[in-house]
Amino acid sequence: GCSFDSLCLGAFWHISPANGDPRIRAEAVQLLQDTAASVAELGVRWILLPITPGAKGDDYEDCVARWIEAVSCSASIAAAHGVTLCIENVGGGCGRSAAEMKRIIDAVGSPAVKAYYDIGNAVAFGFDPLAEIAELGDRIAIVHIKDDADRLGDGKVPVAACLSALHALNYPGILVFETNATADPKVAATYNLGYVRGVLAALGW
Repeated sequence: GCSFDSLCLGAFWHISPANGDPRIRAEAVQLLQDTAASVAELGVRWILLPITPGAKGDDYEDCVARWIEAVSCSASIAAAHGVTLCIENVGGGCGRSAAEMKRIIDAVGSPAVKAYYDIGNAVAFGFDPLAEIAELGDRIAIVHIKDDADRLGDGKVPVAACLSALHALNYPGILVFETNATADPKVAATYNLGYVRGVLAALGW
């Protein structure tokens, strides 16, 4: 009875499309294309691509160019199968900020390539998620909701304000919780779901 809306290619932390070794890049691209061609069978609509770094010492601009190339040659396959490739702002690579994400998305130039925006990661990296949500705009396809505390709204992440910013953009996607399980996951999930539903109700969303 569970739906699988998104899938993460966590293997990219080991075989990154940014790697300077062409054999590793080829393996990463093949994995991406095979995934894009098959996940629709599970009902998956969005594939999370963590923008991982290349090998130690790889040039930053080279890594950006390799990511753009890998995603560009896979976008048409994703589009043909009704899925969207969504780059996430993660640490260590060349997609930590909204500006970096936008650069890659716009360079690919495909409606099948969007952003998987993580409001918690943005705060952890020292960025303003409200400004970044506005900067990315309709490039955002799906969102991670989390805080740096066990309960949403108790930490440094302006969760309610981020939801308001997304609402102002007429954000059409879903909100994916990436919250702490705590000692009692059921209690934690119930609280966090109630918190978000309360914010959305107040926004008339």
